[in-house]
Amino acid sequence: MGPTPAQPMSCPASGYRREANRRLSPPGFDHLGGNMRRLDSVARAASSITEVVSECPTTYPHPEFETEAQHLVGCGYSDHTERGCASLAAHYRHLMIDDRIEIQKLYEQGTSEAQIARRIGVHRATIGRELRRGAWQPEHDHANLRPYLWNRLDTRGPHERLYLGGQAQLQADSRTARSHQPYRMLRDRLVDWVIKQLQKGWTPEEIAGRLPVEFPDDTSMCASAETVYAWVYAPAQKHRQLWQYLPRGHKKRRRRSGRKVHSERIKWRTSIHDRPAEVEDRIEFGHWESDSVLGVHSTGALHTTVERRSRFLHAAKLPGQTAQTTLDAQIGFYQALPAHAVASVTADNGSEFAYHYQLADTLGIPTYFADPYSAWQRGTNEHFNGRIRKYLPKGTSFENLTQAELNEFITEINNRPSAGQPRPRSSKNYAPNRPQPHVALRTRTRGITSSTAARS
Repeated sequence: MGPTPAQPMSCPASGYRREANRRLSPPGFDHLGGNMRRLDSVARAASSITEVVSECPTTYPHPEFETEAQHLVGCGYSDHTERGCASLAAHYRHLMIDDRIEIQKLYEQGTSEAQIARRIGVHRATIGRELRRGAWQPEHDHANLRPYLWNRLDTRGPHERLYLGGQAQLQADSRTARSHQPYRMLRDRLVDWVIKQLQKGWTPEEIAGRLPVEFPDDTSMCASAETVYAWVYAPAQKHRQLWQYLPRGHKKRRRRSGRKVHSERIKWRTSIHDRPAEVEDRIEFGHWESDSVLGVHSTGALHTTVERRSRFLHAAKLPGQTAQTTLDAQIGFYQALPAHAVASVTADNGSEFAYHYQLADTLGIPTYFADPYSAWQRGTNEHFNGRIRKYLPKGTSFENLTQAELNEFITEINNRPSAGQPRPRSSKNYAPNRPQPHVALRTRTRGITSSTAARS
């Protein structure tokens, strides 16, 4: 007969399960593949439960017990008077503050995760997940640590983590509050506004930055750029075909990654990893990103450059994509600016930037090169190249394109709203002699210019 409730002992389910597995498994079963184990796992578990219940003094089902776990508790095979047997829990449940305080005490005593799980009445994976989420590595001299230490001397090991039940409960409550936020793109007013701006050619970043400016007192009219991207590419919105209004116009979202290249085509190149940290933080003005936009069938090219802090765009038409024409375009543009306005240039690994050392010798401007196939390291320039492609789509001939027409496109782009910057970027702040007319949004396709939208 099993022990009485007055003398609690750990639940013998695991022991009976091991014995049942030994009797059910054929000779050499441990040397077989995992597929056979998975096929027989349900049968072994059911047999184990039957063995445990059969050892109890009362039979199940019993009118006093609703579950088999309560049956084992009532018979004294488990010391968990409220939670029941951990290994036979019928339903998943969330940890509460009492559970986390108990986990803290047991964890400080060096109890294993499996033993903590049996004491709490949950699966041991729940304990492991809770410790990974809630445990933290405080600094030895951190002021927030002192109230939780039993003395002022910190004798913990260098990699020992600290778990506090109260702190873990606060983190859990915060995660619960964030997980029940309503999906913003279900509001018709917000959806209509986003669609109108996408059709105007605005990017999700511009839309996310403009929403709090247009609707400062309406919290329902708010969405991040990632929310807009996820909504555009959601299967439920596939019929709208809104992807065609995005800067790249890809039907599917692409992974942000690159390939490894073991050879270098550009001599004396300096890697982007050697670039000063202030360039990455966009603190200083005067750091530029450069690239080229090609016309169809070698009908010309555009040299584009964007200032990282202000997002000011400049483009020049070139007769061809060569190193000499690119160098001439760079010198012609940078010489007209003050010396402090051009501190560095970041480019890709195209052969048109092979004369970067001549730019350094002439104007003293260093050039840093991104990793091969890593356009995201020059995301600002790639983003504005996509805006130019709205006016000059791929497959367009640049043969009849003039610099005056290109200046109109660039002025239009520079006067569009920017994400997080409500005031438009005006080119007169950086190039006083450049005209800024309000022109119609034009799309040039294979040498034919047509007006597709007009500004009011």
